[in-house]
Amino acid sequence: MGESKGARALRMKDYGLSNAEIAAALGMSRDRTRGLLSEARKRRPSPEKIAEWGRAFEALAQHRGPLLVPNATIHYSQADWSTFVPTPLVSDAEPETGRKPVRHILIPDTQCKPGVPLEHLSWAGEYIAEHEPDVVIAIGDWWDMESLSEYDRGKKAFEGRRYKADIEAGNLGMDMFMAGINKCAKRPRLVFTMGNHEERILRALELEPRLEGVLGYHDFNLAEHGWEVHDFLTPVEVQGVTYCHYFPQPMSGRPYSGIVETMIKNIGFSFTQGHIQGKRVGSRELGNGRTLRGLVAGSFYQHQEAYKGVQGNKHWRGILVKNEVADGNYDLTEVSLDFLRRRYG
Repeated sequence: MGESKGARALRMKDYGLSNAEIAAALGMSRDRTRGLLSEARKRRPSPEKIAEWGRAFEALAQHRGPLLVPNATIHYSQADWSTFVPTPLVSDAEPETGRKPVRHILIPDTQCKPGVPLEHLSWAGEYIAEHEPDVVIAIGDWWDMESLSEYDRGKKAFEGRRYKADIEAGNLGMDMFMAGINKCAKRPRLVFTMGNHEERILRALELEPRLEGVLGYHDFNLAEHGWEVHDFLTPVEVQGVTYCHYFPQPMSGRPYSGIVETMIKNIGFSFTQGHIQGKRVGSRELGNGRTLRGLVAGSFYQHQEAYKGVQGNKHWRGILVKNEVADGNYDLTEVSLDFLRRRYG
């Protein structure tokens, strides 16, 4: 059975933490923390009871050394047992839940298409196999789907592009990526959120219903690789972090953008999205001790995007690792494309 909040608060108090520090650690107000400590003290065993336990331990243990009891190491000595101070067991488990810290790895937009290099997806798969995350999230726009681009429809650039070639490029990239993941000792949870580029297929079907069954999401090789798929703009929450390709404004439907701290305030929870090239990071600390995190990362590819021009292609590219993920907070590690190339290329 896990340690109660009251016992945890009392143990932190015994170590000399202030009420404010305890309140922050437990995500509670100071008034509630004071009440919790008061109740916990009432339930704490009396010195007489502790002395009785000490005599029982004395009878059972005929050696000197640490005796292990749930959530504490009691150092055995000749000292008065009524004054012992429990020392927490060294553990990588989170005290409140008993769960080990969780690691997420985010794969931003890859925009796979014919004629672009894809070996970086193999590098990312090898990195994942080496670091064994609990969850891998691909944030969408894995398939670029140029053949269905409304931006280029009717232009010379659109001629010669074929739907099948677009599908095959993304499927090949996925096969290369999964070759590394399949080496993991424990297979991570695989979460895929559809992007607006994949959603081009549904828009094409709206315009040409006769293509129903001829083209569709079934052409992606996500199912055969075991991905958990979420539709475009359908958010999925994992350990308090909500993932989606992007988050639309309620009135206009346009994606939130701008300073990440402002996005956090408008969206209202810890979020991670793709869609926008480069990398933007922000956080917002609340008065109850919680921290909301915002992450925007929309580029993990080697090629240059012609429509952005020379200067527009200087944005950051890579994958991101979130360690100690819990309640929407985490420790962030950036893994750049250049690092992956040097390490695995």
